[in-house]
Amino acid sequence: MAAGANKLVLEVTCGKGAFMKNRKKAEELSKIMKEIGKLSGIETNCVITNMDEPIGKTIGNSLEIEETVQALKGNMEEDVKEIVLELASRILKLAGVGENLEENKKKAITNIENRQSISKISRTNRKTRWRYKLLK
Repeated sequence: MAAGANKLVLEVTCGKGAFMKNRKKAEELSKIMKEIGKLSGIETNCVITNMDEPIGKTIGNSLEIEETVQALKGNMEEDVKEIVLELASRILKLAGVGENLEENKKKAITNIENRQSISKISRTNRKTRWRYKLLK
């Protein structure tokens, strides 16, 4: 909201490793987050994911950022890929790129494979003066 976005996709985790321990609580939180978005004039979509076990190979903020950059380069574990594509498909839908989530997942895969995803993040981060060695 502080960044000025008018559309937002949130991942709400539930399970042993999450703040929300069960799906019902995650659904309740999602409903609240959507209402906050609505009151703020931000179209908000929530994706509930399971956090009974860690996803990917890393644990810890800096390592997870590194793994995220690798994912944008196409190097990702299947569990990470599933979540990345689900979030991306909903982002594309909110952006008006396509209504069909499965087609949007294919578009996301194409943009990862042709390096458009990592290129976009690199350009965005140059604009905000944030540097990260793995973006190159």
